[in-house]
Amino acid sequence: MFTPEEATTALRNYCISSGLPFPTNPIYTLEGGFQPYVRISSLSDIGGRDNSMTFGGKELIAPLLLFCQRKRIPLPARGEKALTTLHNFLTLIIKIR
Repeated sequence: MFTPEEATTALRNYCISSGLPFPTNPIYTLEGGFQPYVRISSLSDIGGRDNSMTFGGKELIAPLLLFCQRKRIPLPARGEKALTTLHNFLTLIIKIR
């Protein structure tokens, strides 16, 4: 399970390492239930542009896996990886068969 702060950090680090812009002063929103997605937004910048980003599916799993790797949280390399929400937390599920 990932707190909003952990998920935001994972997405920020992923965007920075990929050369993608990331909103300043991010606001985290988790939606979607069994098909969760995260929306990162911020208060409009001076120009009034919408700086929000949406992450779902594999583009959300990859940053979370990298976050775990950087924090030295052991995860199995094999297994089917999926996301869900549990008690309003983004939750990574790994099924090993």
